[in-house]
Amino acid sequence: MLFRSTLRKDYWLGSIVSLLFISGLTLGFWIMHPEFKILLSYGLFMTIIFLLYPVAGLVIHRNLEGMMFVNQILMIIGTFFCVPKLGGILHSGGLILIGFFVILYSLDFRKKRKSMFLFSIYILTLILAGVLNPYLTVAPEMTPSANMFLFVFNLIWISSMTIVFILNFISQLAEIEHKEAIRLKEWDETKSKLYTNITHEFRTPLTVIRGMTNLIRHKPEKWLHKGTRKIEKNSDILLSLVNQMLDLSKLEAGAMSVSKVQGDVVLYIRYLIEMFQSLADTNNIKLHYSSRADKFVMDYDPDKLLQIISNLVSNAIKYTPPGGRVEVMTLITGIHEKRFEIKVKDNGMGIKEEHLPHIFDRFYRVESGNVQIPGVSGSGLGLSLTRELIKLLGGTIRVESVYGKGTEFIVSLPVTNNSSLTSISELSEVEGSIFSFRSEERRVGKECRSRWSPYQ
Repeated sequence: MLFRSTLRKDYWLGSIVSLLFISGLTLGFWIMHPEFKILLSYGLFMTIIFLLYPVAGLVIHRNLEGMMFVNQILMIIGTFFCVPKLGGILHSGGLILIGFFVILYSLDFRKKRKSMFLFSIYILTLILAGVLNPYLTVAPEMTPSANMFLFVFNLIWISSMTIVFILNFISQLAEIEHKEAIRLKEWDETKSKLYTNITHEFRTPLTVIRGMTNLIRHKPEKWLHKGTRKIEKNSDILLSLVNQMLDLSKLEAGAMSVSKVQGDVVLYIRYLIEMFQSLADTNNIKLHYSSRADKFVMDYDPDKLLQIISNLVSNAIKYTPPGGRVEVMTLITGIHEKRFEIKVKDNGMGIKEEHLPHIFDRFYRVESGNVQIPGVSGSGLGLSLTRELIKLLGGTIRVESVYGKGTEFIVSLPVTNNSSLTSISELSEVEGSIFSFRSEERRVGKECRSRWSPYQ
């Protein structure tokens, strides 16, 4: 994109320079040699051609590549009609070389078919000019001295523009190679950081599991009950981490499907929020759900929406101190194209502005003293997975936060009504998934109580 945009800019500037050159040359010929009517007509034609592109760039601001292609075709055809009138290729004053110049500048399309098409037209005009040459008469004003003057003049002009193009081409390639080297270096650093974070996430629970097995082996009567619970808890952490990584891999590979049903999405979200009520009560946090519509029927994927709501709400509860508040609100926006919005807001510590652009990055973590920053701590996979799931559903997610005051996540999903109708009671498979979150809910509750114990 950088290469093409730069070349398009160069073509625009080249058109301005050529416009000034051709128009000045035409004006000079009209003053000094008004008898060169053919060349004056050709100069006027070329002035109009070179004027079209910059005018189009200032007025329409789009489809300029098509304008470039049309300009180049007209230049080749216009030159062909001028050459026979002057007396053929040998008496054209070097105008026949303009076709080569046009083909060279067609490289900015970076499309072989267009360049080959222009080359084919140019070769065809050369062949026709050669075939017609015996039947042509030299124009009276095209004397040998005039022919030689124009030939040298055109050769200097075309050579100058060609060398400028080639030098710019080399410069752009060097710039692209430099940017690519920087990108590869940044990618290597990112991979190194990613592997470090993955190792850290796996090392902690594995260390706990290994330590517990050693304690159970040496003193089973003391550590059997407590140790097995610790092993189970850390095994769940590892399993959750692996499942999230697998889900992200499926999403990136396009292997995760969407299974939408049509139903009351407000009732379903209310049903999901209820599973976190006891977790919020345990941590002395007020969890409130409100909707501007009591009922709203649309297509949604129950399983994907379950993961999205669970990640956002559990994250908000986890990083809101006791006595805080978490609000979930749903509303319908848009007039011509309706969107269903889900807002999850907390009054926790918030996120610093410099971290906001990175909170959806995989394994991005920031520590602030003994307290982890919401959205960027933990495994660093929850929000990344949430964003990818929302993108899979055709939606968007953004975050707004004021450090020290709280954070709000806004999810926007497209509204459609194409799937088969269903009800909450029919979502037996999803209900099973919801009840499976009870153990995770209790685990998160214990972590929250432990994390915020200094405030109690």
